[in-house]
Amino acid sequence: MSFSLRAGAAITPRFGVELDFTRPSEIETDQTPDIGILADLPYVVSGDLILPSVPTSAILGYKIHTIQRTTTITAAAFARQEITPRFALVYLGGIAFARMQQTVTGTFNYLPVLASIYRPTYETTTVTYTPGPMVGFEGHVGLSEHVQLVPGIRMLSIAGQWIVRPAVGLGWSF
Repeated sequence: MSFSLRAGAAITPRFGVELDFTRPSEIETDQTPDIGILADLPYVVSGDLILPSVPTSAILGYKIHTIQRTTTITAAAFARQEITPRFALVYLGGIAFARMQQTVTGTFNYLPVLASIYRPTYETTTVTYTPGPMVGFEGHVGLSEHVQLVPGIRMLSIAGQWIVRPAVGLGWSF
């Protein structure tokens, strides 16, 4: 879910400009790689003795938790194609200015005895400001003289990744 606020103005009956601010919710992911440090060594060499080892993947594993949010301000031009008096298609194109915030937390797992004494957690937060192109497509469905239902989709290319934002909103026209 996200929150978006848009303001636009028609320059001609078919063309116009728009400014959009979008603040999405955070996207959280958890990863537990199936790789332990010193994982599952079959034998331990101690001096002249070769002993079977205890599986160490339960001793030294790790978990990665990521939280990401990409807030954008988009400046766009639009072209409006009226299909009927109550329905129009709108094509958008412009530039998005993004603030990408990502927090990565790494937690190392030890034997339960050691974990109760010391469980290191490392956290890194990065904030990146970057521009990128935006294209979109919307339908404007007139519900009354001033109120419109506005379903649509926007695609942004920000920092080498694609963001797809489907939306349904209400529009007010003067």
